[in-house]
Amino acid sequence: MVAAPRVTLAENGPLIVENPPRLSRAYEGETDGKPKVALCRCGASSTKPFCDGSHYDAKWSDDVAAE
Repeated sequence: MVAAPRVTLAENGPLIVENPPRLSRAYEGETDGKPKVALCRCGASSTKPFCDGSHYDAKWSDDVAAE
């Protein structure tokens, strides 16, 4: 039995998806077989939809974490 995906919100960071469904980009970045992936929320990643850590350099923060 395959575990259901689980999404958690990283404070001031990406969405963390455990047991992700199949996601891909046009050129690379398949999720098949990966137990966990990080998806960009800040919009600055050069590997969208995946996070590349650009939120650190952009000093991006979310409003959700402050609530």
